[in-house]
Amino acid sequence: MKYSEIKKLMNQWRSSQGFLPMPEAYISYHKELAEAALKVLTETKGLIVHSSEMVNDGWGDEMHNLQAVVETPDGKLEKIKWGDSHERGSFKQKCSGGGWGHFRLQD
Repeated sequence: MKYSEIKKLMNQWRSSQGFLPMPEAYISYHKELAEAALKVLTETKGLIVHSSEMVNDGWGDEMHNLQAVVETPDGKLEKIKWGDSHERGSFKQKCSGGGWGHFRLQD
């Protein structure tokens, strides 16, 4: 499905003020983006994926995001999740003090 079609579905969903189910095409679109981005990270940054799954993001809108536990090249385990806050999305990491911040590897 083209992103323009997904965007139209999301506009309909937003106009319903969340009374319609989250469009499955939107969830699938971001799942594909997340899986591709995770593959790039493993191939270019040397991450090892220990686990990954689609989980409810907890906002009550039935959005599901990819979450993964990855091992960095220095052996540190990080919990990361895909954020769908914009068209291209991005990974976030669990912060030690709670909450989520942008995922960045130390070079």
